[in-house]
Amino acid sequence: MQNNMFIKSLTIKNLKCFAEDNEALEFNVPDGKTEGSGLNIFVGENGTGKTATLEAINYLTESHFSIQNKLKIFDFHKNTNEITVEAIFDQNFNYKMPETYRGQFFECNGLHFSANQRDRKTPGKLLSPSLSISTSVLNVDQNYKNAEGKQGKSVEAYHKIFDFGKLDGDLNIFYFDKYRTRHITSGTFTTTFDRIVDDLNWKFVKGLKDSQENKEAVMKLANDYFAKMIEVAQKGTGEKISQETKAFFNRDDFEKIKMDFINILWPFSDAFFALREENEATQIPVAKLGSGIEMIFTLLLLRSISNQSKGSIIYLIDEPEISLHPQAQKKLFQLLLQESKDKQVFISSHSSYFTEPSYIKNISRFQKTTGNKIVVHKLKDGSLVSELKENRNFFFRHRDLFFTDAAIFVEGVEDYDRYSKFCEDNAFSNLLGNFYMMNGCDPTLFFENFCNQFGIKFFAIVDKDFSINRSKWARENRKKFTADLKQFIKDKSISFDEKKFDKEITKELTESPRKDDREAEEIELDKTKVLKVKGRDIFVLKSGEVKDYINKDGTVVTEAQNDKIKELKAIFGHIAKDFTTYHSN
Repeated sequence: MQNNMFIKSLTIKNLKCFAEDNEALEFNVPDGKTEGSGLNIFVGENGTGKTATLEAINYLTESHFSIQNKLKIFDFHKNTNEITVEAIFDQNFNYKMPETYRGQFFECNGLHFSANQRDRKTPGKLLSPSLSISTSVLNVDQNYKNAEGKQGKSVEAYHKIFDFGKLDGDLNIFYFDKYRTRHITSGTFTTTFDRIVDDLNWKFVKGLKDSQENKEAVMKLANDYFAKMIEVAQKGTGEKISQETKAFFNRDDFEKIKMDFINILWPFSDAFFALREENEATQIPVAKLGSGIEMIFTLLLLRSISNQSKGSIIYLIDEPEISLHPQAQKKLFQLLLQESKDKQVFISSHSSYFTEPSYIKNISRFQKTTGNKIVVHKLKDGSLVSELKENRNFFFRHRDLFFTDAAIFVEGVEDYDRYSKFCEDNAFSNLLGNFYMMNGCDPTLFFENFCNQFGIKFFAIVDKDFSINRSKWARENRKKFTADLKQFIKDKSISFDEKKFDKEITKELTESPRKDDREAEEIELDKTKVLKVKGRDIFVLKSGEVKDYINKDGTVVTEAQNDKIKELKAIFGHIAKDFTTYHSN
């Protein structure tokens, strides 16, 4: 059975904004060869459960003592119920029985974390923790077995209590919270850096044991260093104190007490990463260079370590864009793509630089709906991926869509400017931040599909030609084109029937309503007749295009002005009402 295991699905109950009836979240797992295969990008508005999901994953393997100091009473969605987090891995793993069972094990497929508020004191303790926390494995086998497959007795609850040492493999979860809990400094709880230091100290001690030459060289350096430090700054201090201590306890050996500056056998214990020029004493710790730099440095450090070790590695990064300028965000995203080839990477972000459309299948959009239920939207229609690659419809400005609950699409820059000014002047300013430009009307249905996939309320306002069948020549310049063509024929002295020509051109330019998925129907809004595509929130201008309605300064044109004002106000009034209702849900 393979050692590497990654989280395939996660169910969270009663943690922060997650209630009891949430569906399992499905995740991407690395395939070992494709960049981005293990990348999971969480987006959405604030308070929708993105950070809570990262925390839930971290709780699966974090020490209970550490969790006691982080998890608070107000983190319970309903304080009378327990918090549960259940992770199912992409492959089963073996979990060892206690040593007395001599190599027996049972097969598992996940981990289960739970936290309850205590309802009584712990017997014999003056101060009891406020929470009762447990983590256990989810067993597939009902009976434990040996390497030959011979079954033993039933697996009991106490056999399933989670212990890293019993895993058949190695599972490493590194959590970078938005406050950037240190991974490259020592801390109250064991950090990544603490584990590195312990390993380096062990290697150092082993090196001294294996080589007398190494030991003598180290002792000479240490003695010279101590002597110089005492000479420069501390001469006499340590000697005086040791003499007084000797006299106080009447012990001659206390005379050898010295003020030491490093632990000779554990020299890395006070180590830290720092920026230092060659032959200069000034040191700037990496932690002081900025949280963004520290996080990147830590990721590169972890990559170096992981490339030399076995086991699965999972990164949890909350708001990776913090303290990073745009170019650094782009480079970080590329780094995470590389890392996610053989590691599982989870990021929660509010930055458009982490919503690359080429990786739209990696994006999960979190949303809070009616009844405060958390719903997570992922791409289901594979054809959308092909459209994104083949058509130039989706631009950087459209990445903001992942962070909104409702969007209003218009055909282009001119539409965007004129509609925005009209809304600003007519009490629809609450809609201003939700206009999105397309390149003409043809991408309308594409964006409708996109919004439906990710739970974004979709509206569009398009020109009349969206719902009309007509020749490509039926534009503003058609009269000029026809006149120029006639003149060309005459100039060339070509004989032709001008009446028949005019008849055919008129026939070619005949307009007819579309009867497909762009078919529009007349409906009444606020006692005003408007055109709307059947079954869709796509509004069609009755009298042409935006410049036939609104001037550049946002005022309505004088031709049929009252009718056009009523039409526009009816459309935007309907959108504003629906928009408000949608956001309140």
